[in-house]
Amino acid sequence: MFVERYNNFKVLQGYGLTETMAIVASIFTEEETERYRSSGLLSPNVEAKIVDPDTGRVLGFDQTGELWFRSPTVMKGYFKNEEATAFTIDSEGWLKTGVLCYIDSEDELEAVLLAHPEIAVAEVIP
Repeated sequence: MFVERYNNFKVLQGYGLTETMAIVASIFTEEETERYRSSGLLSPNVEAKIVDPDTGRVLGFDQTGELWFRSPTVMKGYFKNEEATAFTIDSEGWLKTGVLCYIDSEDELEAVLLAHPEIAVAEVIP
């Protein structure tokens, strides 16, 4: 009803956290919704990685890990709570989201890369 009444606004799906102070990924078209089966492409100036939450080691395909983000918009810490800050944000500024995820295959990652308008050729090698 909102879109019908206020047709000069575009409503998009996105993903963000309180600690990022902004969206970290978004979907701009219906085609992207079908292609990514996720929250879309990373926002500008946002980095993401999937890590083993116990070791901080970056994980590969078919491995479940925790999704971490780094961006200029990620907060620097919790006010007067050093323990919460250390638990949530590492020394390099990576926000540990607590969200578990994984990438199914090299083909899936290639499809995401090739969907970017500035990438003409991509090949992922395990």
